[in-house]
Amino acid sequence: MKCLLVLAALLTLSWGFPTQDQFHHPLSDSYIEWLNSRNSTWKAGRNFDRRISLDYVKQLCGTILEDDHEDDLPTIVHETEEVEIPESYDVREAWSQCKSVHLIRDQGSCGSCWAHGAVEAISDRICIASKGEVQVEISASDLVSCCPMWWCGLGCKGGWIKRAWQYWKHRGLVTGGLYHGEGCVPYAISPCSHHSKNSKLPPCGALQPTPPCLKQCVDGYNSTYAQDKHYGKDLPHLHYFNRRTFVLENKRFEFLEKRNLSLIVFKSQNNIFRTIKLKTCENPPTNVQIFHHMIGNKDTQPHLCVTPGKRVYKVKRNPEQIQLEIMNHGPVTAAMVVYSDFPSYKSGVYQRHSYIPLGGHAIKILGWGVENGVKYWLCANSWNQDWGDKGKFSLDFLNITSYYIDVHMHLRCILI
Repeated sequence: MKCLLVLAALLTLSWGFPTQDQFHHPLSDSYIEWLNSRNSTWKAGRNFDRRISLDYVKQLCGTILEDDHEDDLPTIVHETEEVEIPESYDVREAWSQCKSVHLIRDQGSCGSCWAHGAVEAISDRICIASKGEVQVEISASDLVSCCPMWWCGLGCKGGWIKRAWQYWKHRGLVTGGLYHGEGCVPYAISPCSHHSKNSKLPPCGALQPTPPCLKQCVDGYNSTYAQDKHYGKDLPHLHYFNRRTFVLENKRFEFLEKRNLSLIVFKSQNNIFRTIKLKTCENPPTNVQIFHHMIGNKDTQPHLCVTPGKRVYKVKRNPEQIQLEIMNHGPVTAAMVVYSDFPSYKSGVYQRHSYIPLGGHAIKILGWGVENGVKYWLCANSWNQDWGDKGKFSLDFLNITSYYIDVHMHLRCILI
């Protein structure tokens, strides 16, 4: 009997005491009051109408999360030496001429956050890569409706953000922003008020079915569906990457590491390091012996030849790596686990106080900053501007690094 009592005590300590999640409905006034009574780094408020069911909120979280062993994307590592990362950074300020970085979308009554998180970042990165010359809003509807179930998922019932990026890379996506907005295929599901009764939008109903894939632009659009397709740019692969050594200036160098998309490092026998710059092959060689002649000499910048590839990549769940990716290429798509306190976020830096998961959710990271000594990611949601801080929220840095020791919250960044 004593053994049973000890075991019961251990189980109680392991699982913890009952939380407020179990005593209050997560969308109730009493739960919001309890969240604000904790005097934490953020404030809660009425975002969702109390008459909306929690099941409806769960259905909005349509991102299917993958474990690391299921994630086969290559990881890009940015060079951090002699790189100064500012304390705060906002893509909307750095690239203010890009209209898409300022846009907050509305997924409506559809679990299409996985598609919105992808196309929002894709739109921004197209503008940034073109130095502001190409301004497009890539269509979430085209992705939700036309990406096959075996590729992306179940449309309004959920999907994979990694495969959304891969679909854009290989099959392409047309333009189309908000409901009744501009572009070839604007969003097909009308916006609605997930939130308070004071909204100008009509109240949301049940989850909508996935709209059909029509593969045609709206009437009056000045281009055909096929002509309007946008594709991801090819990434370089090392040519003859299995060739791990070369001779330069009478020294034999051996491959050490690939730093990022444009730099690799070789090391000689006496620990002399040489960074080699990659450049695109105009006429890819067919004979591996030509490799040595492509290195250059002491009077020129050595380089290796690279050929185009077709890969979506990711960055490590490391703040510096994500920061450098955003500074170099623009916003990234991230996936997070939503807990029952998150729907009531209003301001401040969000830190989880709940133990009830609602589902996987895709967001866009716009930058970072510090508030009252707490580092945060600046993120855009897709629940329209009535939610949170005008559709945005700040997320504690620790919610990325804690993934390694805590399964309650994680972010992963997918990009191209």
